Amino acid sequence: MNPTAVQRMRHFKLSRNSDSRSFRSFRSFGSFDEENKRRLAATTRHRISVKESPSSKFLFQSRTEGSFTNDFTYSDLEEIPGFFEPRLLDAYQLLNKTQLDHGVFGAVVEIGVYQGRSFIPLCFMRRRDDILGHYQEVAVAIDCFDFQEHNLDSSGRGDLREFQKNLKKQGLFIDKEVSNELGNEKIETRTSTRSSSIVAMRADSVALESSDILQEVRNLSSMIPNSSSFNDIDSQLVRLFSIDGCHTEDAVRSDIALAEQCLHEGGVILVDDALNPDWPGVASGLHQYMLESWNDNEKNPLYPFAFGYNKCFLARGDKWASLYRSSLQNLERKRAIFWNREVSILKQGFIAAHFGNDA
Repeated sequence: MNPTAVQRMRHFKLSRNSDSRSFRSFRSFGSFDEENKRRLAATTRHRISVKESPSSKFLFQSRTEGSFTNDFTYSDLEEIPGFFEPRLLDAYQLLNKTQLDHGVFGAVVEIGVYQGRSFIPLCFMRRRDDILGHYQEVAVAIDCFDFQEHNLDSSGRGDLREFQKNLKKQGLFIDKEVSNELGNEKIETRTSTRSSSIVAMRADSVALESSDILQEVRNLSSMIPNSSSFNDIDSQLVRLFSIDGCHTEDAVRSDIALAEQCLHEGGVILVDDALNPDWPGVASGLHQYMLESWNDNEKNPLYPFAFGYNKCFLARGDKWASLYRSSLQNLERKRAIFWNREVSILKQGFIAAHFGNDA
């Protein structure tokens, strides 16, 4: 989604009143009723509720200078350009807990990280050894960054240096940069002596193979001290794959196919802007992939299990789709049928609804 729209939110001046924020002025958007004012204010103050239980102790914890700070909240993302629905953090937390409860371990990956607004929450979803101070799962960031000739529809110009700065503010550091360009020459650079188990791949995602991503996951996971969670080969796959790269039909279809090839049996794929009328190529690419893969009888196909917060959620097969759909029940508005499959309909997301078409 085009990140310039969020910048217009700065026309709204906010002030704190004990437990809430109120608006000083409204400009540029015409008439706002009281419900819209309340909902927009809610997006700025939304917090994540983290229960103290063994299965959720690694969820959304922010770290600076090697020590834990308070629970990670949406306010930690507000200064980073880009779109991210606040309530999506609740969905992340529920999906993460379901994976923990069912023994699904593996890497987290995002295509189209821009400046890190949606990548940072993925990083904090990973399991962490509090004693050793190491993340036990790898995070992979994929973006063309300054290779803008691959950004065919101008769906967001990534900036590697700004991305690094925003990670560092949250106590996260890129362990290695990988560039796939210059005649497919692969250039690797160690960028930090402080490990956060993060790889940044500067590449056109359409040109990547699943082996390119999984090899980076294996290489970095082998350097994690006492990473027992990676003893199983399934744990060297990807458990959560976010797709928010080029929004053309061909690119989206290719990115979903790439994600599916990297995916753990119990993994989840999120496709951004899947029903956004500003980006019809995403819907078209999703439909094309489903049409092709569902006709392949040898595959255990990806099934949609939810739409909401500007995302389409996909899982492999009936078992996992049903399990994850049930896990999101508390966020559900209703059920619907999509491609002859039952899906949860979550909130559309206030930011997408009111700012998505703002150029």
